[in-house]
Amino acid sequence: MSTLVLEDLGASTPGQPLRLRFDSTGNTDVLFEVSDAGELHIIPDSSAFKLFENPALGTRSARFQLFPTGTPFIAGNLFISGNAVGNAVGNLQGNGKIGGGVSSNSAVAGQSDETSGASILNGINNAVSGTRSILRCNYGNVTPNDEVSRFIHCLDNTTLRMQVWSNGDVENINNNFGGLSDASLKQGIRDANSQWDDFKAMRFRKWKFNTEVDQYGDDAKECLGVVGQEMQDVSPGLVRTRTTREIIEENITDEGHIVTKVTMKNDGPPILSIAYSILYMKGMVALQEAMRRIEVLEAAV
Repeated sequence: MSTLVLEDLGASTPGQPLRLRFDSTGNTDVLFEVSDAGELHIIPDSSAFKLFENPALGTRSARFQLFPTGTPFIAGNLFISGNAVGNAVGNLQGNGKIGGGVSSNSAVAGQSDETSGASILNGINNAVSGTRSILRCNYGNVTPNDEVSRFIHCLDNTTLRMQVWSNGDVENINNNFGGLSDASLKQGIRDANSQWDDFKAMRFRKWKFNTEVDQYGDDAKECLGVVGQEMQDVSPGLVRTRTTREIIEENITDEGHIVTKVTMKNDGPPILSIAYSILYMKGMVALQEAMRRIEVLEAAV
Protein backbone atom coordinates (compact mmCIF):
# COMPACT_ATOMS: atom_id res chain seq x y z
CA MET A 1 0.00 0.00 0.00
CA SER A 2 1.28 3.47 -0.92
CA THR A 3 0.42 6.61 1.00
CA LEU A 4 1.17 10.30 0.50
CA VAL A 5 1.92 11.98 3.81
CA LEU A 6 1.71 15.76 4.20
CA GLU A 7 3.74 16.83 7.22
CA ASP A 8 3.58 20.20 8.98
CA LEU A 9 7.00 20.30 10.62
CA GLY A 10 6.49 23.73 12.15
CA ALA A 11 9.20 24.80 14.52
CA SER A 12 10.59 21.28 14.90
CA THR A 13 12.51 21.58 11.62
CA PRO A 14 13.44 25.21 10.93
CA GLY A 15 13.48 26.10 7.26
CA GLN A 16 11.06 23.32 6.26
CA PRO A 17 7.58 24.01 7.68
CA LEU A 18 5.73 21.88 5.11
CA ARG A 19 6.78 18.61 3.49
CA LEU A 20 5.10 15.99 1.28
CA ARG A 21 6.62 12.54 1.40
CA PHE A 22 5.84 9.14 -0.07
CA ASP A 23 5.26 6.39 2.51
CA SER A 24 5.41 2.83 1.20
CA THR A 25 6.33 0.14 3.73
CA GLY A 26 8.37 2.56 5.76
CA ASN A 27 9.83 4.60 2.88
CA THR A 28 10.20 8.23 3.95
CA ASP A 29 11.51 9.76 0.70
CA VAL A 30 10.52 13.40 0.41
CA LEU A 31 8.75 14.49 -2.78
CA PHE A 32 8.74 18.22 -2.17
CA GLU A 33 9.00 20.70 0.63
CA VAL A 34 8.19 24.35 1.22
CA SER A 35 10.74 26.39 3.14
CA ASP A 36 9.85 29.16 5.56
CA ALA A 37 11.17 31.57 2.87
CA GLY A 38 8.38 30.43 0.55
CA GLU A 39 10.70 28.38 -1.68
CA LEU A 40 9.38 25.17 -3.25
CA HIS A 41 11.98 22.39 -3.33
CA ILE A 42 11.21 19.41 -5.59
CA ILE A 43 13.16 16.27 -4.74
CA PRO A 44 12.77 13.93 -7.75
CA ASP A 45 12.66 10.18 -7.47
CA SER A 46 15.79 8.39 -8.74
CA SER A 47 17.49 11.74 -9.45
CA ALA A 48 15.11 12.44 -12.34
CA PHE A 49 12.21 14.81 -12.76
CA LYS A 50 9.75 13.22 -15.18
CA LEU A 51 6.65 14.31 -17.08
CA PHE A 52 4.40 11.44 -18.15
CA GLU A 53 1.84 11.04 -20.89
CA ASN A 54 -1.82 10.63 -19.92
CA PRO A 55 -1.96 7.29 -18.08
CA ALA A 56 -5.51 6.80 -19.35
CA LEU A 57 -4.02 6.24 -22.81
CA GLY A 58 -2.23 3.12 -21.71
CA THR A 59 0.93 2.19 -19.86
CA ARG A 60 2.62 5.25 -18.40
CA SER A 61 5.71 6.33 -20.27
CA ALA A 62 7.94 9.30 -19.50
CA ARG A 63 7.94 11.81 -22.35
CA PHE A 64 10.30 14.35 -20.80
CA GLN A 65 12.94 13.88 -18.14
CA LEU A 66 15.52 16.05 -16.38
CA PHE A 67 18.56 14.26 -14.94
CA PRO A 68 20.65 16.23 -12.41
CA THR A 69 23.25 13.44 -12.46
CA GLY A 70 23.81 10.08 -14.03
CA THR A 71 26.31 7.82 -15.79
CA PRO A 72 28.27 8.59 -17.88
CA PHE A 73 27.77 12.19 -16.81
CA ILE A 74 29.38 13.88 -13.85
CA ALA A 75 27.54 15.31 -10.88
CA GLY A 76 26.34 18.88 -11.27
CA ASN A 77 25.08 18.34 -14.82
CA LEU A 78 21.51 18.71 -16.03
CA PHE A 79 20.47 16.39 -18.84
CA ILE A 80 17.24 16.59 -20.80
CA SER A 81 15.63 13.46 -22.20
CA GLY A 82 12.75 13.31 -24.63
CA ASN A 83 11.94 9.63 -24.22
CA ALA A 84 11.27 6.97 -21.64
CA VAL A 85 14.68 5.30 -21.73
CA GLY A 86 16.56 8.39 -20.68
CA ASN A 87 18.62 9.06 -23.80
CA ALA A 88 19.89 12.62 -23.46
CA VAL A 89 18.82 15.07 -26.18
CA GLY A 90 20.38 18.05 -24.47
CA ASN A 91 22.57 18.87 -21.50
CA LEU A 92 23.72 21.75 -19.36
CA GLN A 93 26.95 20.72 -17.70
CA GLY A 94 28.35 21.87 -14.41
CA ASN A 95 31.46 23.31 -16.12
CA GLY A 96 29.36 25.74 -18.19
CA LYS A 97 29.10 23.66 -21.35
CA ILE A 98 25.85 23.33 -23.28
CA GLY A 99 25.27 20.28 -25.45
CA GLY A 100 22.71 18.61 -27.65
CA GLY A 101 22.32 15.36 -29.53
CA VAL A 102 24.44 13.33 -27.11
CA SER A 103 24.47 9.88 -28.72
CA SER A 104 26.82 7.41 -30.36
CA ASN A 105 26.65 9.23 -33.70
CA SER A 106 26.89 12.93 -32.94
CA ALA A 107 27.61 15.41 -30.21
CA VAL A 108 27.65 19.16 -29.94
CA ALA A 109 29.10 20.98 -26.97
CA GLY A 110 29.77 24.63 -26.30
CA GLN A 111 31.16 26.56 -23.40
CA SER A 112 31.00 30.23 -22.53
CA ASP A 113 33.88 31.41 -20.40
CA GLU A 114 36.98 33.57 -20.56
CA THR A 115 39.58 30.82 -20.29
CA SER A 116 42.58 31.34 -22.58
CA GLY A 117 42.29 29.17 -25.69
CA ALA A 118 38.73 28.10 -24.95
CA SER A 119 36.21 27.30 -27.69
CA ILE A 120 32.71 28.70 -27.54
CA LEU A 121 31.34 26.06 -29.92
CA ASN A 122 33.00 22.71 -30.42
CA GLY A 123 31.37 20.19 -32.76
CA ILE A 124 32.22 16.49 -32.67
CA ASN A 125 30.76 13.93 -35.08
CA ASN A 126 31.55 10.35 -34.09
CA ALA A 127 29.87 8.69 -37.07
CA VAL A 128 32.19 6.22 -38.84
CA SER A 129 30.21 5.87 -42.08
CA GLY A 130 27.61 7.60 -44.22
CA THR A 131 27.38 11.28 -45.07
CA ARG A 132 28.84 13.17 -42.12
CA SER A 133 28.51 16.83 -41.22
CA ILE A 134 29.81 18.94 -38.36
CA LEU A 135 27.77 22.04 -39.09
CA ARG A 136 24.59 22.32 -41.17
CA CYS A 137 22.97 25.70 -41.79
CA ASN A 138 19.42 25.38 -43.04
CA TYR A 139 16.51 27.78 -43.51
CA GLY A 140 13.56 25.51 -42.75
CA ASN A 141 10.64 27.52 -44.11
CA VAL A 142 12.07 30.06 -46.58
CA THR A 143 14.63 30.41 -49.38
CA PRO A 144 16.14 33.88 -48.91
CA ASN A 145 18.84 33.49 -51.58
CA ASP A 146 19.93 37.09 -51.10
CA GLU A 147 22.46 39.39 -49.44
CA VAL A 148 20.20 40.30 -46.55
CA SER A 149 19.99 36.98 -44.69
CA ARG A 150 23.15 35.17 -43.66
CA PHE A 151 24.26 31.62 -42.97
CA ILE A 152 27.32 32.79 -41.01
CA HIS A 153 28.13 36.20 -39.51
CA CYS A 154 31.60 36.73 -37.99
CA LEU A 155 31.95 39.94 -36.00
CA ASP A 156 34.60 40.85 -33.44
CA ASN A 157 34.40 43.65 -30.88
CA THR A 158 34.59 46.37 -33.54
CA THR A 159 34.50 45.01 -37.10
CA LEU A 160 32.63 42.61 -39.36
CA ARG A 161 35.33 40.17 -40.48
CA MET A 162 33.56 37.54 -42.56
CA GLN A 163 30.07 36.49 -43.61
CA VAL A 164 28.37 33.87 -45.72
CA TRP A 165 25.20 35.19 -47.36
CA SER A 166 22.12 33.06 -47.96
CA ASN A 167 22.85 33.11 -51.71
CA GLY A 168 26.19 31.35 -51.10
CA ASP A 169 28.44 34.40 -51.51
CA VAL A 170 31.36 34.58 -49.09
CA GLU A 171 32.88 37.93 -48.08
CA ASN A 172 35.77 38.72 -45.79
CA ILE A 173 37.47 41.97 -44.89
CA ASN A 174 40.90 41.31 -46.45
CA ASN A 175 40.01 39.05 -49.41
CA ASN A 176 42.56 36.53 -48.16
CA PHE A 177 41.71 32.89 -48.86
CA GLY A 178 44.97 31.07 -48.28
CA GLY A 179 46.49 27.63 -48.27
CA LEU A 180 49.46 26.04 -46.50
CA SER A 181 52.64 26.73 -48.49
CA ASP A 182 55.65 26.16 -46.25
CA ALA A 183 58.47 24.26 -47.98
CA SER A 184 58.86 21.96 -44.99
CA LEU A 185 55.41 20.52 -45.73
CA LYS A 186 56.20 19.69 -49.36
CA GLN A 187 58.30 17.35 -51.46
CA GLY A 188 58.92 16.89 -55.18
CA ILE A 189 58.94 20.66 -55.78
CA ARG A 190 59.42 21.50 -59.49
CA ASP A 191 58.37 24.08 -62.08
CA ALA A 192 54.83 23.79 -63.43
CA ASN A 193 54.25 22.41 -66.93
CA SER A 194 53.00 24.69 -69.68
CA GLN A 195 49.35 25.67 -69.25
CA TRP A 196 49.13 27.54 -72.55
CA ASP A 197 47.19 24.93 -74.50
CA ASP A 198 44.92 23.99 -71.60
CA PHE A 199 43.97 27.56 -70.79
CA LYS A 200 43.54 28.51 -74.44
CA ALA A 201 41.13 25.60 -74.97
CA MET A 202 38.87 26.52 -72.06
CA ARG A 203 35.49 27.95 -73.05
CA PHE A 204 34.35 30.67 -70.67
CA ARG A 205 30.57 30.84 -70.68
CA LYS A 206 27.66 32.79 -69.26
CA TRP A 207 24.52 31.06 -67.94
CA LYS A 208 21.70 31.09 -65.40
CA PHE A 209 21.18 28.37 -62.79
CA ASN A 210 17.88 26.48 -63.05
CA THR A 211 17.05 27.08 -59.38
CA GLU A 212 17.61 30.82 -59.87
CA VAL A 213 15.26 30.88 -62.87
CA ASP A 214 12.64 28.93 -60.91
CA GLN A 215 12.77 31.57 -58.17
CA TYR A 216 13.35 34.80 -60.12
CA GLY A 217 12.36 34.05 -63.72
CA ASP A 218 13.89 36.46 -66.23
CA ASP A 219 15.47 38.42 -63.36
CA ALA A 220 17.77 35.54 -62.45
CA LYS A 221 21.42 36.62 -62.41
CA GLU A 222 23.82 35.48 -65.13
CA CYS A 223 27.01 33.73 -64.05
CA LEU A 224 30.45 33.63 -65.69
CA GLY A 225 32.63 30.54 -65.66
CA VAL A 226 33.06 27.15 -67.27
CA VAL A 227 30.81 24.10 -67.75
CA GLY A 228 31.86 20.86 -66.09
CA GLN A 229 31.08 18.55 -69.01
CA GLU A 230 33.04 20.75 -71.43
CA MET A 231 36.02 20.84 -69.06
CA GLN A 232 36.25 17.04 -68.89
CA ASP A 233 37.91 16.98 -72.33
CA VAL A 234 40.11 20.05 -71.74
CA SER A 235 41.37 19.70 -68.16
CA PRO A 236 39.72 16.71 -66.44
CA GLY A 237 41.84 17.20 -63.30
CA LEU A 238 39.77 20.28 -62.45
CA VAL A 239 36.47 18.40 -62.53
CA ARG A 240 34.98 17.01 -59.33
CA THR A 241 32.17 14.45 -59.45
CA ARG A 242 29.63 13.66 -56.76
CA THR A 243 26.57 11.44 -56.85
CA THR A 244 25.15 12.50 -53.49
CA ARG A 245 22.14 14.78 -53.67
CA GLU A 246 19.82 16.24 -51.06
CA ILE A 247 16.10 15.51 -50.96
CA ILE A 248 14.24 18.14 -48.92
CA GLU A 249 10.80 17.27 -47.56
CA GLU A 250 8.54 19.49 -45.50
CA ASN A 251 5.79 18.12 -43.26
CA ILE A 252 3.31 19.84 -40.98
CA THR A 253 2.84 18.35 -37.49
CA ASP A 254 -0.48 18.07 -35.68
CA GLU A 255 0.48 21.20 -33.76
CA GLY A 256 0.94 23.15 -37.01
CA HIS A 257 4.76 23.23 -36.95
CA ILE A 258 6.67 22.85 -40.21
CA VAL A 259 9.35 20.16 -39.97
CA THR A 260 12.04 20.04 -42.66
CA LYS A 261 13.70 16.70 -43.35
CA VAL A 262 16.89 16.55 -45.41
CA THR A 263 17.79 13.12 -46.82
CA MET A 264 21.03 12.36 -48.66
CA LYS A 265 20.61 10.11 -51.71
CA ASN A 266 23.27 8.41 -53.81
CA ASP A 267 21.18 7.85 -56.91
CA GLY A 268 20.59 9.81 -60.09
CA PRO A 269 23.13 11.28 -62.53
CA PRO A 270 26.46 12.61 -61.22
CA ILE A 271 26.80 16.32 -60.47
CA LEU A 272 30.00 18.00 -61.67
CA SER A 273 31.83 20.90 -60.02
CA ILE A 274 35.03 22.77 -60.85
CA ALA A 275 38.11 23.44 -58.71
CA TYR A 276 38.15 27.11 -59.64
CA SER A 277 41.06 27.98 -57.35
CA ILE A 278 43.29 25.63 -59.38
CA LEU A 279 41.84 26.97 -62.63
CA TYR A 280 42.96 30.46 -61.59
CA MET A 281 46.48 29.16 -60.93
CA LYS A 282 46.58 27.62 -64.42
CA GLY A 283 45.62 31.03 -65.77
CA MET A 284 48.50 32.65 -63.84
CA VAL A 285 50.98 30.15 -65.31
CA ALA A 286 49.61 30.82 -68.80
CA LEU A 287 49.96 34.57 -68.15
CA GLN A 288 53.62 34.12 -67.24
CA GLU A 289 54.15 32.23 -70.50
CA ALA A 290 52.45 35.04 -72.42
CA MET A 291 54.67 37.62 -70.67
CA ARG A 292 57.81 35.73 -71.68
CA ARG A 293 56.66 35.52 -75.30
CA ILE A 294 55.83 39.24 -75.32
CA GLU A 295 59.26 40.07 -73.92
CA VAL A 296 60.93 37.99 -76.64
CA LEU A 297 58.95 39.81 -79.34
CA GLU A 298 59.73 43.20 -77.78
CA ALA A 299 63.45 42.38 -77.72
CA ALA A 300 63.34 41.45 -81.40
CA VAL A 301 61.85 44.80 -82.45
